[in-house]
Amino acid sequence: MKKVNYGFDMSDDPIGMFEGIGMNNASEGPIAGDFLGVVNLKGEDYLIGRTTIAFKDDPQYLGKITARRAILKKYNDGSGIIFLDMDESKETKAIEEIFSSKEVSEESLRSLANPEYDSVISNNEIAATSIKHDVFEKKKMTQELDRKLESMEEAKYY
Repeated sequence: MKKVNYGFDMSDDPIGMFEGIGMNNASEGPIAGDFLGVVNLKGEDYLIGRTTIAFKDDPQYLGKITARRAILKKYNDGSGIIFLDMDESKETKAIEEIFSSKEVSEESLRSLANPEYDSVISNNEIAATSIKHDVFEKKKMTQELDRKLESMEEAKYY
């Protein structure tokens, strides 16, 4: 089973390096888990994991499903960085509840997986950097704009 390690970066211009471990700077919650996949639901990508290591071995988190909105910063060489929205939302909590009520595995999520992440999740250990909500939204908006510009550029050749 692949593992995901969670780290955070509180800067306004994160580059994917961990400032600290965990999903936020509060020293609570998941630190690492079994990687179950990055799924696309209603146009949003979510990284899904099952917590195996939590601060203070907190039973509130151990063995539980964690879902966070995700975006991929991909480089020309195929490598990339997974950024997570540090904030929980109604949607992420609902996803966690739904997946917690089922026997979820990486195989069971394969049909929902976003293949854009394949090159980044090919290793047995995956790093995911949680960033502030507003910074996540800016990165997501920039990513969407870049895709639109790319599509326009490709359309010129047809």
